[in-house]
Amino acid sequence: MNPIRSSRVCAFAFAVMAANAFGANGVIEINHAKILASGGYPYQIGSAGSYILTSNLAPPLNTNALTFASSAVTLDLNGFSIIGTGNPPCGAVPTAIAALGTVTNHLRIRNGYVFGFCIGISLGTTEDVTVENVHVTTIGNGGIYTGINAIIRGNHFNAPNSGINCPSIVVDTSFVGSLGNNGIPTATCAKANLIGNF
Repeated sequence: MNPIRSSRVCAFAFAVMAANAFGANGVIEINHAKILASGGYPYQIGSAGSYILTSNLAPPLNTNALTFASSAVTLDLNGFSIIGTGNPPCGAVPTAIAALGTVTNHLRIRNGYVFGFCIGISLGTTEDVTVENVHVTTIGNGGIYTGINAIIRGNHFNAPNSGINCPSIVVDTSFVGSLGNNGIPTATCAKANLIGNF
């Protein structure tokens, strides 16, 4: 084969592979088929960058869906759902999206649906977090947990004990429709500025 033509073929093949892996503008695609092909759930996001769902995710019983192992990550759910099995009790505490203890800051999650898990989004003590436009319906313990300096905006929470637990944050225009142990909507946020909640 002509060396120039051969190099062009190789370059084209590489470009196709890169497009399949990264999607548009360098955003890394995550979908159910890719997760199964890489070894199954939970899928670990191990590098900083931008990620986007391109399908619904459905992990097996008592298994987390996604795990952050890196700071500085943006995750766009892209209108898709992360679907748990919805089978209590919550002894194993399956979580849709969780951060490892080594993750310290700058996580962004937006635009999608989480349901059927004991905990929706558990970011531990991670600081400088933004969660926006996510519908979270859990079967038990909590909707969103974060560290300090977080912004929770435009979300919807529902189901028993499925509120917000977050120190020193701004919770803006989020509907907290769940009931805590005391029978009222739960938003346990020290020093919180609760704007537009009902």
